[in-house]
Amino acid sequence: MSDVVEEKRSGTINWGFWIRLLVAGSIIGLIVWKNDWELFFSEFLQADWFWLAAAFLSFGLNLLIGAARWLFLLRVQGIVLPYRETLTINMVGLFFNQFLFGSTGGDLIKIFYAIRKAPDKKAEATLSMVMDRVLGLIAILGVTFLLIPLEWSTLSQHEETRRIVIGLAVVLTGVFAGLAMVFFFPLQVLPQFVQTLWLKIPKREVVESLYNGMQAHGKQSKYTCCAVGTAVLTVIPLLSVGWFLAKALHLDIAYGPMTILFAIVLCAMSIPLFPGGHGIREGAFFLLFGLFSVSRHGQVVGEETALACSTLFLMTVLVWSLAGGAVYLFFSSYLKQTTVNM
Repeated sequence: MSDVVEEKRSGTINWGFWIRLLVAGSIIGLIVWKNDWELFFSEFLQADWFWLAAAFLSFGLNLLIGAARWLFLLRVQGIVLPYRETLTINMVGLFFNQFLFGSTGGDLIKIFYAIRKAPDKKAEATLSMVMDRVLGLIAILGVTFLLIPLEWSTLSQHEETRRIVIGLAVVLTGVFAGLAMVFFFPLQVLPQFVQTLWLKIPKREVVESLYNGMQAHGKQSKYTCCAVGTAVLTVIPLLSVGWFLAKALHLDIAYGPMTILFAIVLCAMSIPLFPGGHGIREGAFFLLFGLFSVSRHGQVVGEETALACSTLFLMTVLVWSLAGGAVYLFFSSYLKQTTVNM
């Protein structure tokens, strides 16, 4: 279920995981060494609890809608689970994502329970989880690009922010183009030499099953549209978390710039390079607070404020993750019964 578990099973050292862990630890260590901890803790003492509660509830709303998104993606693949069960598994997955060393431990847990429901649809269950990740990222990028024109005067003031926007645009265009090709173009329409090369690929039946599962999105347009709609709805409370945290820290930043900043942080964290996004989250907040010239009472804030915002976001996620742990503790028997007996 995690890189460490796989390492024990295989008896070999997973150097990639330990290197990622070392890099993440080095980034966090550098941040810890550079900061003034007295100023850092003063940020928490001055935080507005009303806005912290709003951030906490907004993240919870994101989880509720996110469970519906995965439910529709499962139904595209012919796996039918009730909403209560998808929500329960989602909460359990959040817990394992935060408290396993691997960056995808919670995703594997969700796939595990989906396969228990449909043992003959292993590839489809895996694909539903992959699409849940991809669709969530696309929704974040899409909503962010709708906000960018409204804030372009602010973003265009720095060459670095312009480059970030262009880079995100390239990524979003590439993802859309790739998904469109997979959804609507079967392998049979590819040139003959490509099909001949395809037949020589080992284990191609696994890739074919995933490819066929992707094409199911074109055939199951009803559930696909529902998944896209819920993905967009999920983004709104998720991005609002960043603005609520900014309000809690009394920062002089409007909703648009802060949600764009927070969206970039979320996109950086979604890259499975570092366990749990640790290290990359703090580094992204540091960099973007400087690029966006985030201020309070007219004065640009220091790195301690960026670290405080990052830590408050981490604490919000951890509290909900602990709630997921409680769900796992008290409802694990329910999951076993429903997935086996239904």
